This record gives sequence, C-alpha cells and structure tokens, in this order.
Amino acid sequence: MRKSLTAVAAIAVAMVAMMAAISHASAANAAAGCRVNYVVTSQWTGGFHADIAVTNLGDLVNGWTLRFAFPAVDQRLTQTWSATWAQAGQQVSATNLGWNATLGTNGSANIGFVGAWSGSNPIPASFTLNGVTCTGGVLPSMTPTRTGTPPVADYPAIVTWLSPTAGAVYTTPGTVPLAAAATVGGGHSITSVSFRVDGVTVARGVRTTGDRFEALWTPPIGEPGTSTTFVLYVSAGTDQSLPGAA
Repeated sequence: MRKSLTAVAAIAVAMVAMMAAISHASAANAAAGCRVNYVVTSQWTGGFHADIAVTNLGDLVNGWTLRFAFPAVDQRLTQTWSATWAQAGQQVSATNLGWNATLGTNGSANIGFVGAWSGSNPIPASFTLNGVTCTGGVLPSMTPTRTGTPPVADYPAIVTWLSPTAGAVYTTPGTVPLAAAATVGGGHSITSVSFRVDGVTVARGVRTTGDRFEALWTPPIGEPGTSTTFVLYVSAGTDQSLPGAA
C-alpha cells in the first residue's frame, strides 16, 4: 500500500507570521479594543479543558494574535485547536488560522485547548490582542511613535521545509522523516518547532545541526490499496515574551 504525502512549503507559515507582525504594527493607527472570555469547562487531576472567546471591539482586524501568561509555572498546553498555538515558559500565544483571520467590529473567534497542571490551575490575569490589552473597552485612534529599539513583532520566526518534499510518496506502515530550518533575528532564539496535520501536533522538532530541526512521524494506516494525501504544517516558537508582541 502506498500513501502520498504533500508538504506545504513553509513560506506559507512565514507569511502568516509576517502578516501578524504587519497587522500589529498598523493596529496603533486604528481604534482598538477587545474582550476575552476564558472558561475552564472541565478539570480533572493533572488536566483541564479551556474555551476562549476572543471578541474584537475596535476597527476591523485582518490577522491577530492573542497573548497571555499562565499564572502557574506548571501549567502547559497539551492539545490545541482553531489557532496556531505556542508556549515559551509561562508565555502563551494563539495566532489566527486562515479561515478565522478577519475579525470585524464585535466579531469573535472561538479557540481552545487542553492543558496540564500540577498544584493549582489559576486563570490568566490579562490578555492582549495584537498588542492591545483586552479590557472590554475601546482605545481611541492614535499616531504611532517610533523608538530606537524595534518591537519584538519585527522578528517573526522564519521556517523553511527541508523534508519531506512536496508530493513525496511513502509506503506504510513506516515513519516519515520531518525536517525544517527555523531562524529568528534580533538576537532572539527558537524555543520550539512543531509539525502539525489537520491542526493537531504530530511531532516536536529536535535541533540537530545549526538551524535544522528534525522529527519522525508515523502516518495512520488506511485501507489496503488506498492512497491518502496529508497536508503538513510547521511552526516555530521563540523566546520573545514582551506583552503585545507577535
């Protein structure tokens, strides 16, 4: 049995990151505001399920990133959906997918995750959307000011697919070698690389040499004689944790 595997060029991922940075930089020119409803819908020993409703109260946003910090050091993401999620220490970010990138005035996006905890599971104290603190109100339009130090949003991670190549064909059962190059400027560092299929992380990259991160993925086995095409995505997290950055 043969299965075809299609890798989406990481240029698409890099473009998403750059679009987020651009939208964040321009957000200061428009009226901005947001409201976040973070609800722990279920909790059990060592784990919990959280739903988040993000509402844009200001002018239309095309591309967004929600940021918050877990209050406890042992809280972490284990499974996520409806956004591209990243965690570095206690800092968490969720960036729009293609289908929910646009939020008009009073438009909402519903995202969520399954998390792990040990000891306590407090709710995050504050949230930002594209650098604006979500207070439930709207900030007036303002003229952006420039400083001598570029904001961290100027340093998005740049990710490039190395393996597999687009249209590669593999025979199952077996593993598929995944590899990507991840870089970031401004003196920052890459903290994580995730490979995903249908929004679910299937492998975490391990740095091997230089900027190369590798992992192995075992695709699910279909019916004998069938061929299945998978679309792979890769994303990278960085050590940037300045509130409101993308």
